[in-house]
Amino acid sequence: LAAFFVSTAFFEVLWHEKFNHKQHHIYTLDIDKDPELTSFYSRKELENLKFKSVPESRYSYLKAFLNVTNYFKHRACRLISSSMGIVTDYTGVGYSMAAPRREEVDQSVVSEMQFWSFLQLSVYVALACTLGRSIEGVKTMLFWWIVPCIVGYGPINYCRNAEHADCDLVPNQLLNTRTVESTLIIRWLLWETNFHAEHHAYPAVPFYNLPKLHELLDPHIKHNDCKSFTAQQWKMLKAGGWIDKQNSTSASV
Repeated sequence: LAAFFVSTAFFEVLWHEKFNHKQHHIYTLDIDKDPELTSFYSRKELENLKFKSVPESRYSYLKAFLNVTNYFKHRACRLISSSMGIVTDYTGVGYSMAAPRREEVDQSVVSEMQFWSFLQLSVYVALACTLGRSIEGVKTMLFWWIVPCIVGYGPINYCRNAEHADCDLVPNQLLNTRTVESTLIIRWLLWETNFHAEHHAYPAVPFYNLPKLHELLDPHIKHNDCKSFTAQQWKMLKAGGWIDKQNSTSASV
């Protein structure tokens, strides 16, 4: 129940996310089955042998921060399709994963997703019909709820947009996922999931034990060279960085 209210407050369709995020964990960087890839990258991009799981250009990188309406449009589509019992990828309108096929998804998963998504949609309708009836009510929703969610998108994206950038396209979580040590404040805000390779390798480990797990696994994690998220962004954007390497026409990768 707590998860329902938290996801509702942040416009996250939790049961849709549970299905897709589980797929992402099982098939990380699988260009046919990972919904974080199949939802928004074209087949041409995914089949590029130099694919780095980064934006196609610096303009696309910047647009990902500014085009907040597109981000919430996909969330609205996920909510509506889920409340109708339609399983989708992260676009909210399509189904791009090769497996499991849409018709193979367990009906109990679909029914649970539909129930909670419809309930979430009902909460939004109820709020719109109550607080939305007056200017003061609208101002309250905007100031205390909607605007903070929109403003918070950029910082979250800054920390999450390269979790698998320039990693190995193999089914080994210590090779296909990045870890960033970062600062105590950022770690606290992220619930320690900056230790992302550790989280992927052992998702059942509670967030407060991820630093301990990091001490054990760090020597075995391949992509742990970035000590801050700013350093990670620079590796993506700099001349000769991940974006340039992904678009390179030279023989070397």
